[in-house]
Amino acid sequence: MKRACTQSWAELFAGLFHIEVEGWHLVFFNDCCELDYCDQCMSPDGRRWSFESVGSDGLDPVFLLCAEERAALERLLQQLQTAPPFSRSALTRKRSALFVLSERECP
Repeated sequence: MKRACTQSWAELFAGLFHIEVEGWHLVFFNDCCELDYCDQCMSPDGRRWSFESVGSDGLDPVFLLCAEERAALERLLQQLQTAPPFSRSALTRKRSALFVLSERECP
């Protein structure tokens, strides 16, 4: 996971925050340093989902996360502000942590 914008999560404070994960480009809306919603996702093969296409009544991916998963994602986004480029082992550890979260049953 790496930041694909010049400002950190805290520096941006409110606005669209771009990241890249294994070829995917994800854009989250940072609302006063809190994760609000996913604005858009683009897959490596060019498929695209956008919040605009489903409207505010549609289900955005952030809405589908339980509270613990949402908090973990927000912590990862905040850590991108000062994190150096990931080594292969650090990336594997983060990917494993996300996998564990996704396999857990949320209350």
